[in-house]
Amino acid sequence: MILCEQKKNLLLCVTTLLSIAAPLAGLSICVGIAAFSVTWRWFPIADMLRSVLLDAAVAWFAIALPLGAGRIWIGVAFFPLLISAVAAIAHLLWYDAPISPFAVLSLFETSPAESLEFFQDHASLPAAATFLAGLGVAFALLIRAWRKLPTMKELTFRFPGLKLGILAFCLVVAGTALHKGDRLLRSHHLYLLADGLRDYAHTSRAVEHIRAKRAGFAPAAVVAPSARETTPRVHVFVIGESANRNHLALYGYPRDTTPHISAMLRQDRQAGGPPQVFAFTNVISSDTHTIPNLRAMFLFQDLRTDENPLSSPSLLQLFKTAGFKTWWLSNQVTTHSALSTALIANDAHVTRYVNTARDEGRSASYDEALLPELDVALEDAAPRKAIFLHLLGSHLTYALRYPPEFNFFTETGDIPDAPWRGSKEKGYINAYDNSIRYTDALLACIIAKVERSGGIASVLYVSDHGQKVYDTRPVRGQAIENPSRHMFDVPFLLWFSPAYQALYPDVVATAAAHRDIPFITSHFAHAAADLARIRFTGFQRGKSLFAPEYTPHERILPGNRPYDTLDEIRDRSH
Repeated sequence: MILCEQKKNLLLCVTTLLSIAAPLAGLSICVGIAAFSVTWRWFPIADMLRSVLLDAAVAWFAIALPLGAGRIWIGVAFFPLLISAVAAIAHLLWYDAPISPFAVLSLFETSPAESLEFFQDHASLPAAATFLAGLGVAFALLIRAWRKLPTMKELTFRFPGLKLGILAFCLVVAGTALHKGDRLLRSHHLYLLADGLRDYAHTSRAVEHIRAKRAGFAPAAVVAPSARETTPRVHVFVIGESANRNHLALYGYPRDTTPHISAMLRQDRQAGGPPQVFAFTNVISSDTHTIPNLRAMFLFQDLRTDENPLSSPSLLQLFKTAGFKTWWLSNQVTTHSALSTALIANDAHVTRYVNTARDEGRSASYDEALLPELDVALEDAAPRKAIFLHLLGSHLTYALRYPPEFNFFTETGDIPDAPWRGSKEKGYINAYDNSIRYTDALLACIIAKVERSGGIASVLYVSDHGQKVYDTRPVRGQAIENPSRHMFDVPFLLWFSPAYQALYPDVVATAAAHRDIPFITSHFAHAAADLARIRFTGFQRGKSLFAPEYTPHERILPGNRPYDTLDEIRDRSH
C-alpha cells in the first residue's frame, strides 16, 4: 500500500513538472522538429534538447515563488518565447534554414512596407489555420501550467526535499549557461532573437552618431576630369531590385525576357564596330538584402574614419567633390530612418522619392514614374551630372511591378516541371519574368534618353541582389542563412555613348576584355569612380572592373562563405 502511494506521488510529481514546463519547452520542441524536418540533420535535435533544458529550468523556478508570482513568472517567459519560436519556425519553412542573429539584423534592415509585403505574398489560408491552431495549443498549455502550480506547491510542502532538488536543478542549469555562454545559449531560438536585437540596437546608435558627422566626409585629393573639357558629361547608375541574372534572356535564359537589350547587343555585333552595350556575365552581389548591399556598393569602406564601416565616404560624395551635380531618384518606399537607404541617398544634391505608397504589397508604383524625374535631371544646366535611379524592379509582389500591357508570359507549358514547381509556383515565375521584361524595356528607354542628351555619357545597370524563384528548390525570395547562387547572381549591363568611346577607347577595350571576369559589387564604388575617370587618394585600380590592373578577388559572402562553394546541383536534389 505504501509502495503504491509512493508510485502515485512520483507519477503525480512527474506529470505536474512536465505540465509546468510544457508551455515553454513545447515551443522549443516545435522549433527543433521543424529544423530537423527541413535540414534532415541531427544537430537541431541536440539544440532542441539543450533548449528544453533551459526552458525547464526557467519554468520550474516558478515553483520557488509564491503562487501568484509563479504564474506571472511563467507568463512573462512565455510570450517572448512564443514570438521567437514563431519567427524561427517561419524562417525555417520559408528559407530552409534556422534563424540567426544575422537574419534578425537583416529583418530590421528591411523596411516595414517590404516586411508587410513579404508576409502578404507568402500568406495562405492553410498557413493561417495552422498558425491559429498552434497558437491555441500553446495558450492551452499555458493555462494548464497555471492550474498545475497549486498542485506542485502542495507536493513540495509534503516533500520539502523535492523543492530543494528542483532549485538545485535550476541553479546548475543557470550556472552551466553562465559558464558555457554562447556555446549553450546559441542553441536557443530566443537567445538568437535577443542577440539580433542587441546588434540592431548597437548598429542604430552607431548609425545615428555617424549620420550626424557624414556631412564632413569626402575622399581626399579628388582629381576630376579636365576642367578644360567643355563637352557635357552624364553618368547614370540604375540600381535594380531582386533581379536574378539567370532569368535574363541575354544571359542564356530560354524565355524572351530581354527583347530590347538583346536587340541592342545583336545590332552591335552586326555593325562590326566597337560595341555600345556590354553584358558582364560573372558579377555577384555582396549580400542578399538591399540595405547592407547598397552600403557595400556605395561606401568606400577602405577609407572609413573609424571602426564603423558607416563612417566611410560615399560614391555620391565623391561625385559632388569632383564637381558633379548628383541626383538620387527612387521608386522605393523609404522610412527615412538611419538604417534605410536614406543614409546614402541624402548625400546627393537632389533626392526624390516618387513612390508614395504605404504598402508596396497592395499597390503599384511602376518604375516608369522615374522617367519624368530623369528628364528633369538630363535637362539641368549642370555640365557634369551623376544620376542614380533606384528601381522597384522585381520586388515582391512580382505582379505589381509591371503594367497590364507587360503581362507577356501567361502560359506555363515552357516552364520545366519539378517536384517543387506546381501550377501556383509557375504562376509566380511568369509574374517574375514579366517584371524582368518590363525592366528591360525601361532600361532601353533610359539609354535612349541619355543618348539623345548627347555628350560623354554612360549608363550602368546592376541589381542590388538576386532572387530565387523556385529555380532549384522550393524557395521564393532570398536568405543569407541558406544561400543559393541565384540569390547573388545579378545582371551588370553597361552602355557607352559614342563620345565616351571616342575619348576613352582604353576603358571600352578593358570593359570588353573583362566581360566574363569575376566581380563582386562590394567593389562597385571604385569601378564607378573609374568609369567617370575620377581619381582620389585611396583609389584602388585593382578593384575597378574597368581598369587593366583589375585583379579578381575571392568573393566572400556574409558568414565568411566563399561564393564558389555554393552548389546549385545539390539544390536541385533538395
